[in-house]
Amino acid sequence: MLIVLQAVGLPVSDVSLIVAVDWFLDRIRTTVNVLGDSFGAGIVQHLSRHELRTGHNYPEDGNKSDLPNGSGQPGSTVLTNLDANSETHF
Repeated sequence: MLIVLQAVGLPVSDVSLIVAVDWFLDRIRTTVNVLGDSFGAGIVQHLSRHELRTGHNYPEDGNKSDLPNGSGQPGSTVLTNLDANSETHF
């Protein structure tokens, strides 16, 4: 960064101010990015909750040991947290 500042003729002594402001702006950009990703994931989950709920392949008798993977658990951890009788309200 010092080489760039010298090349364009800006004072090198103010680099600490530039770094401090850039650090703060980077934190704001990261916060906005994470918040946007979180909202996006929540919206996708909310809009596809019915498809996720019907993705359960439980046998009619409720015996989960008969599932294709043989472990008694569905293939996705997301599906294990969804119950066919539960509703998610936002």
